[in-house]
Amino acid sequence: MEPEFTMISHMEPSVLQEIYNVCDMDDVWLNIAPYMPGIEVKDVETCKRWRMTRNRSPTQLLFRIWSAKGYTSDHLYQLFAKTKLVRCMRIIQPFVHERLHYLEELVLNPQKAIDLPKEPETPKPKKRKLRKVRLRHKPIITKPADSCEPGPSRPRIVEKREKPPKIAENPSRNSSLTSKVIHPKPTESSLLAYRNQRPQTQSILVPKMPPISQQQSINLSELTATTASNLSNDEFPIRIAIEGTLPVSYTDIEIATNMFSTENIIGKGGYGIVYRGELRSGGTVAVKRITTLSNTNNTGTKSSQVKKMEKERMRQSLQELKTLARFRHDNILPIYAYCLEGPEPCLVYQYMANGSLEDRLLCRKMSNPLTWTQKLEISLGTAKGLHYLHTFTKTPIIHGDVKTANILLDKHLEPKLGDFGLSRDGQMEAEIAEKSPLIASHIKGTLAYLPPEFVTSKILSTKLDVYSFGIVLAEIATGLRAYSDTRDPRGLIDFCQMRRDIVENLNILRELIVDKKTPAPINDIEKDAFAIIIDLGLKSAQRDRLQRPNMDKIVEILQAATCSTPKIETLSIKSEIRPAENV
Repeated sequence: MEPEFTMISHMEPSVLQEIYNVCDMDDVWLNIAPYMPGIEVKDVETCKRWRMTRNRSPTQLLFRIWSAKGYTSDHLYQLFAKTKLVRCMRIIQPFVHERLHYLEELVLNPQKAIDLPKEPETPKPKKRKLRKVRLRHKPIITKPADSCEPGPSRPRIVEKREKPPKIAENPSRNSSLTSKVIHPKPTESSLLAYRNQRPQTQSILVPKMPPISQQQSINLSELTATTASNLSNDEFPIRIAIEGTLPVSYTDIEIATNMFSTENIIGKGGYGIVYRGELRSGGTVAVKRITTLSNTNNTGTKSSQVKKMEKERMRQSLQELKTLARFRHDNILPIYAYCLEGPEPCLVYQYMANGSLEDRLLCRKMSNPLTWTQKLEISLGTAKGLHYLHTFTKTPIIHGDVKTANILLDKHLEPKLGDFGLSRDGQMEAEIAEKSPLIASHIKGTLAYLPPEFVTSKILSTKLDVYSFGIVLAEIATGLRAYSDTRDPRGLIDFCQMRRDIVENLNILRELIVDKKTPAPINDIEKDAFAIIIDLGLKSAQRDRLQRPNMDKIVEILQAATCSTPKIETLSIKSEIRPAENV
């Protein structure tokens, strides 16, 4: 049966290499990059540096970036058709649906037009069709008030007019309307006066700010020029959620980070840079600075694409602020303060002395490898954090970007979930008869950690986090990355499952894929740790989301594993390894 689609990164390596050779020749890839939706100037520059510094194929990196955005071999075939690369079309034709094969004839016949590949479509929930009702307002004929003059009088014609909408007394019913009425747009002078009235703070964590009241609060979207047009209609819930979080001045943050010194940088992400901050009181914090884009066009103004990216950055930073301020748990990264008044918004977190789980698994900065006991405790703590998000409220919170880089470790190696910029309200996975998972297109995440149902149909449920956590468990057990071009299969779950299907003996499987950096087990719990972690990881990352366990079951298994010697289940998962193109 012909596959419905093939991810570009999952095509045969020999086929991709042939494409790379063709597109690298005479820099053909530079001619096709402008026709690739989602590819920006910075991506092209990155590919150029990739070639100069590593002597690697720029086309390979370009296609990897494009594939991570959800594009498939069908999109690539249409791209080659638009750019008239017939040779490349013929190379990848076996991986393309037959309905697109006619494009080769259209390329050879220049009289017919060829459409550009469009962005991957997101299924939209069906809406009930409403019947249109045409309202006819008839004039109302009224007689004049008691007239003293006898005889018939000429009637007056009064037209019915719609009454102006009333403003709801409950702000939650109409947050956008309420925010516009209650919070007038402040002028620059009022903002300056507001900032000057604040007393000087002694500490970044203990600012002597007056409590925010409904009358004194300033609309968050008006605090800075960069946020003026970037907030959506849900700013009122955000303002309510962060009311218990301390606001700090931009000056205090500059002092804590030594004017954002490069020596204080402890990490970089897609939308910001994280700095180490030293408080006047002697404490240490982590400050995430949401960077803005400086790209401008010929007129000196920012392009629409740059404005769109800045809006997305602001949306994610406010979403993270809202989530972290709302949920407090031992295994969720605590937020201490925030600043939205400077040129760039900043979030202040607890400083995590041991970096990320990814850093420790790769032993970066000459760190000691984790023991099996530590790995079990980190797995359990992370599972507890996710279980809390999924069950604490009636509507579960879906993290959406669970990976080793977003699991942070404090000085006691206590794990804490961070980076909630992609988190969303979702729903628990229901039974087959009642399930209706949320369809979402805003979650981007990291492709290697996203389940098949989300990549193909943008189905969003708590099982998305379960799948991502399963890959994290596989990384903990093996010490390998979630995805590697030099591995066959490239995905870690498929790699582990293939070897598990071949080898039924647990000891042999351990020798094949166990993390060699982990110290040898010293007790029975550590001896069983590998089997428990890899088994639970494979179960959690099954392709069928209905077969994945819930987080409460995962917590139960890991809790038993850390307390006593559990009964290890038989290696029962023998699911067929499907070709990568069927993901």
